[in-house]
Amino acid sequence: MEQDSDCCWICLCGEDAGELASVCSCPRRVHEKCLARWQLHSAGRSEEKTCRFCGSVLQDWKPHMSSGAKVAPYMRVSFNGKTHKVQVQPGEEGAKEFEQQIRHMLALPEDQEFDVIFHCRAPGTGDKLQLQGLCAFDAAVHCASMTTWPTSANGTHSSKHTASKPHWMRSLLHRLLSRVDLVGASALQSA
Repeated sequence: MEQDSDCCWICLCGEDAGELASVCSCPRRVHEKCLARWQLHSAGRSEEKTCRFCGSVLQDWKPHMSSGAKVAPYMRVSFNGKTHKVQVQPGEEGAKEFEQQIRHMLALPEDQEFDVIFHCRAPGTGDKLQLQGLCAFDAAVHCASMTTWPTSANGTHSSKHTASKPHWMRSLLHRLLSRVDLVGASALQSA
């Protein structure tokens, strides 16, 4: 039983996989990176900010999921077969501006409700994520602002991603785009 208490409750690995921390009132410890990944997958839901077991407020996950260089975040908005590229900013104001840009691009009236699904990759791991709703906007922007290109053993970017491409194309490729699918606004198109 002693061994159980010395492992991360998420990945079930011990200290050999990284330092274990007590981050809430629960008796079990966790790797902070594992918890950050859990929180990112829970973006927009209560488990992003509070422990699902004891209800304690959790630390911000973003510092633990920030491997890579920051770039200007862009999102690719897809709706009815058309794609638009939108530069985004984090925070409540950024979310409001994003919603207004979507309404303007798609000619959606203020009273028309719509939903979004953010398709992005987790910083550091490259895991594919689907984050539901505008409440997950900040998490999607954070993912879009991180570069996650594979590196070689010496820490430089892999040649298949950089050396074979012209400078302007490398720059474009290094801007990690998140894709946003709009759901629920299709009633407008058929009206």
